[in-house]
Amino acid sequence: MKWLVPVLMLIVTQSAAAGKLTLKNGDSLAGEIKGMDAENVVWVSDALGEMIIAKSNVDNIESSVLVKIDGHEEACAIVGMDGPKVNFSCAGGKTGDVPLLTINKVEPYEAFLLGSSTYTGKISLTGFQDRGNKVEDTWVLDAFNEYRRGDYRHGSKIQFDSKYKKPEPKQERALLEYQFDWFFAERWFWSNTLGYGFDDAKAIETKYRVGSGLGYQFWENDITALSLRGGISYVDEQFETPAIVTPDFEARDKRMAWTAGLNYRHKFGFGAEFFHSSNYVVSNEDNANWQLDADTGIAMPLVGGIFGELKHEYDFNNQPQPGKDKLDTRITVGVGYQW
Repeated sequence: MKWLVPVLMLIVTQSAAAGKLTLKNGDSLAGEIKGMDAENVVWVSDALGEMIIAKSNVDNIESSVLVKIDGHEEACAIVGMDGPKVNFSCAGGKTGDVPLLTINKVEPYEAFLLGSSTYTGKISLTGFQDRGNKVEDTWVLDAFNEYRRGDYRHGSKIQFDSKYKKPEPKQERALLEYQFDWFFAERWFWSNTLGYGFDDAKAIETKYRVGSGLGYQFWENDITALSLRGGISYVDEQFETPAIVTPDFEARDKRMAWTAGLNYRHKFGFGAEFFHSSNYVVSNEDNANWQLDADTGIAMPLVGGIFGELKHEYDFNNQPQPGKDKLDTRITVGVGYQW
């Protein structure tokens, strides 16, 4: 409860002044701030109620409401702007400034203390089954969820594919991944990843990956998001022993690798959402040992939380196992549910 005293002192100091937002056209709106994302300020006007105002139209902000700013643990109050920068005063006497356009998230400090959070996710299943003259099964499962609270973001991904065509043996592929991000400053986050998988088609029995690095969130809201990340990973792959062992076969590949990733999404006015994610991994000992995988597609809402999805998967391994192709691609059309 040590945080309570400086917070109460800040409340008393700021409550003497009413909030005011000034637009670049000279208009002023008395009220208080409710929140902020990468593109907009949510302002509660005394006369007009709740308003969403583009940051590009804001000339100055003053508010007595205590808020939580990404990258700052303390309760802060926005006390004005100096050109493009927002000035804020925080509990404990701390002050600072940051460009308005780079602030990714602001929420009421009370909501933060009460556990304000968001949880989103989606799951999709695609497949078919043939019986009779042809016996063939194909199933593709994709699931993703994300939990965000304050400066912390948790994400997980599950992918599982199964293909069987008589008389050939069944081929399966799986990926389980967990990612933890900590926003330690405006837009900057520390990213950590754990991954496990296998791929029969590529003769990979098991694959483990542990990584850490830095990321930058350019923007993030309900409509669009863009982030980049880079770092270093430890990768451990064990391979299936082929029927004929060649001199270039290696049963195991353990390496440190540099990684880079991109995540982007954008929702159009008619409801469809474009998405793209990619991940690049290159060994720090052998530049020719690199991999690139990417998912690109579009999702269209149908009814309720149900959506249709068209996705293209790209998987390139510059040093595959003997007898295996470097490039795998897949196009899937399926139906899923999102929340």
